[in-house]
Amino acid sequence: MTLHQNPYALGIGFVASQNILKTRLFSDAPLANQEMMLNALTGQKAYSVLFSNVALSAPKTKGVSAAKATTGTTYTKKPIAKTATVTYTFKATTNDPYYLTLGSSFTDNLVSLTLNGEAVPIYDTFRDTVVLNVTPKQLNQTQKLTFTLNKSSAWFKDVALYRLDQAAATAEINQLAANPLVVTHHNAHSLSGTVNVRENNQLLMTTIPKAKGWTVTVDGKVVKPRTTVGLFMAVKLAKGQHKVQFTYWPPMLNLGLLISGIAALLTGLISVMSYRPGRHSYHRATRKS
Repeated sequence: MTLHQNPYALGIGFVASQNILKTRLFSDAPLANQEMMLNALTGQKAYSVLFSNVALSAPKTKGVSAAKATTGTTYTKKPIAKTATVTYTFKATTNDPYYLTLGSSFTDNLVSLTLNGEAVPIYDTFRDTVVLNVTPKQLNQTQKLTFTLNKSSAWFKDVALYRLDQAAATAEINQLAANPLVVTHHNAHSLSGTVNVRENNQLLMTTIPKAKGWTVTVDGKVVKPRTTVGLFMAVKLAKGQHKVQFTYWPPMLNLGLLISGIAALLTGLISVMSYRPGRHSYHRATRKS
């Protein structure tokens, strides 16, 4: 087991632009989603392109037949083929990360993938386009991405390679990290801290999933949190210094405690009512005789 710390990870809360409230994600565009989110959070006036397409070579195949369509090519194993592979090549000209996208058709272990002979893990099941890290170890050398068909055929949809502009992405992440929520207290069901909002039209963005049961207070007053990108909690804040507290209480817990209390009370009443001292005394006297 190896533990790594991500130096670019943002904290549990940070000040960001309210533009994130307008951002809508797409199920089949994971890299574009990342780009849109970062642009919205930083409030960029000019859209910053972080991912650029990298050309893949025409595929070289072994043991398969191909049927091309406008939405991708379907490769089918030949009856006598022992192995069926589809291989792409590319060259990395920078030290930036490289990412490969695969469509939802690649789910359920449809293929195995290697980069220069080393296995690249693919999730077992997924419903949307996924992203795989295929950053090579050597620059300016031919890199081989080889797909091995594990089933009779595979639909190669949304297979594309992209390069992340690491410097641009890091600059935007550092901008957000510079104004975090400073956590002053936390326990199993609450979190509180201070935050300084330096500009108008900003909010406290959190990495806490929105769910029923959360109560949020700002400077002692209860406020209604907003939901960003369909998942995370955010709190609109006016310019200035604020104390924010998040408290979670399971929404059905009070009802559960009430039902448990009533059940315990009824059990106790039944036990008391079923206890008859006279009858027990009579049986003891009979046994003595």
